[in-house]
Amino acid sequence: MLQTLLPNRGLNRTRLTIFIQDYHDQILELAALLDVRVVVQTMAVDRQSAKISMNMKNAIRTSFELFPDADKMIVLEDDLYVSPDFISYFAQTAPLLDEDVTLYCVSAWNDNSYRHSSKDPALLYRTSYFPGLGWMMKKSVLMGEMMPAWKADWKDWDWDMWFRTEVVSLYRECIIPDVSRTYHFAYLGGHVYSFLQLQYFSDKSLNTLPDVELYNVSSMTYPNYRRAMYEMIQKNLRLPPGKVYYRTCFDMFPVTEDPEERKKTYVIIFEMKHAYDRAAIQNVLTCLGLWDTDVRGEHQGTWRFHINGNPVMAVGAPYSEYAESVMGAIGISPVFDFKQYSLTRTRRPGSNGENPKVVTFGVPDEEYEDDYNSKMFTYDHDSDYNAASMVE
Repeated sequence: MLQTLLPNRGLNRTRLTIFIQDYHDQILELAALLDVRVVVQTMAVDRQSAKISMNMKNAIRTSFELFPDADKMIVLEDDLYVSPDFISYFAQTAPLLDEDVTLYCVSAWNDNSYRHSSKDPALLYRTSYFPGLGWMMKKSVLMGEMMPAWKADWKDWDWDMWFRTEVVSLYRECIIPDVSRTYHFAYLGGHVYSFLQLQYFSDKSLNTLPDVELYNVSSMTYPNYRRAMYEMIQKNLRLPPGKVYYRTCFDMFPVTEDPEERKKTYVIIFEMKHAYDRAAIQNVLTCLGLWDTDVRGEHQGTWRFHINGNPVMAVGAPYSEYAESVMGAIGISPVFDFKQYSLTRTRRPGSNGENPKVVTFGVPDEEYEDDYNSKMFTYDHDSDYNAASMVE
């Protein structure tokens, strides 16, 4: 982590502090060699999750004691590489936390930012899910809201899961990048093991470009982002090709040679009746090789990412704020019926960043025996086209 962080332009090394649990001679020697401050915090607790959580609490409190003039804090865990524009990314987005009370964090991490599902390092999104893995919050939130409410007993909780509760978020959102600014490299940790690292972290994206200028950062404030979403829906949407039998979910979003078409966002609509109706979107995420151990990356019932280089918006209807506008803009009602199926993940990350192997689909034809239990989705195209794609 230090090897990638220290060369970052704009880093003030005097404001960098390493917080460790108990004494580790090698870490102390390394920090002395690199001239980086270390704070050792010994804790009389046995549970690993409790030690990590209390270490985080002490790190936050001690940091603002060391730097009382600081109004924000960036937190990094030791199992993350960072991008060469890590400091620049946070410097550009920091004003958003002052301008918009509907935000409570900026994160360098996007849970759905894989090499096959992200494209533009200058693009930002909003999400109601706290991503962690390299994040920034204001002093007023951390010290004024979280310190007084920090849990005394962490037997069944981790600090990051607590951060994600509505009691803490107060329905505020976080800023995330299309292409992540951190990369998780550890194969062993409190909640990570080698198979999980291979399946879910190994082919994550990481920006490698220095000095990326983010697009129109002020458009990330809630009124501006909401307005931009509606403008995109009214002027810049396209549907997956209507008369294609899809063998995989990736085929719904074919590569487009026309540069003007590539600027338009593909939209799919799936059933989502309320905020906790997650079965359909979880199957969509599985099918597209994204994060699916739980559902992350949502903004108002929508998810955004790239597939085959195309921008994609997945909209949950009727729950999403944008569902009615999307349905009106596209003029038809294609609802992908993913909800009733629990797809099995067979994802195999591609070493070269290609689309991973995921669930494949068969096609309905005269030789295929129809089975109601295999029905994946229906696509009604003005009554001119009505096909059911089958799980293979």
